[in-house]
Amino acid sequence: MIKSIIHSLKENTSKIYFNNSTWKTNLGDNVVIVGKTKSNKYLCKFEDGTTVEFLGSNITNGEIKNPNKPSICNVGYIGQGIWKPYIDGVITREYSLWHNTINRCYNENNLKRNPTYRGVKICSEWKNLQNFCYDIQELEGYEEWLQCEDKDKYHLDKDILCDILNITPKIYSKLTCKFITKSENSIYTNLTGELYFGERLSDGYIETFSNQTEFSKKYSLSRSIINMCIHEKQNQHRGWKFYKK
Repeated sequence: MIKSIIHSLKENTSKIYFNNSTWKTNLGDNVVIVGKTKSNKYLCKFEDGTTVEFLGSNITNGEIKNPNKPSICNVGYIGQGIWKPYIDGVITREYSLWHNTINRCYNENNLKRNPTYRGVKICSEWKNLQNFCYDIQELEGYEEWLQCEDKDKYHLDKDILCDILNITPKIYSKLTCKFITKSENSIYTNLTGELYFGERLSDGYIETFSNQTEFSKKYSLSRSIINMCIHEKQNQHRGWKFYKK
């Protein structure tokens, strides 16, 4: 998943940023210089073993951060890899999604406004931005979310699959999430009647619906047999399985 960071080093002859010298960051962390890279940066090792390349001026000014130290709600951390919070001063789409998801679950102010998220968690792997960005590429609806210019049209949903898998408390993870449209999310969230899930066995595609008749017409299925599957009187119907919320 996350590849090891390999640093190409050369002899460090600096009399200021010499090897084994200890420096303190603006956040109060101690770092030790353990070498110099071929790109003329200094390799700094944090107390947890994380090593990162920095310019000498960054070290002097304390402007260095441990990417593996939680910085978002004391839960999420950037990690080491190709995925960045900003590119040319513009927040990246992936970081925005990740940051908002963590805030939704762990920011006390958000929980006061939306208590339905109290108890919802982020899986340990997704607390690392790098893991999160790699994993969401494999989720259903990812390409639609990525290509849609309206970033608010698609939501990262955990409710549908958590309900199907009977997972409580609900959790954001590779197993329990997919991208759905805002309207689909709204229907699911606000639905007060019966909600059903249709799972296509050939590819694992799952669709939610509340009207059995409309769903049966959409896929040329029998409404009566769908209802039998929902009430566990039949196992499947033409390559579909059905569940009730």
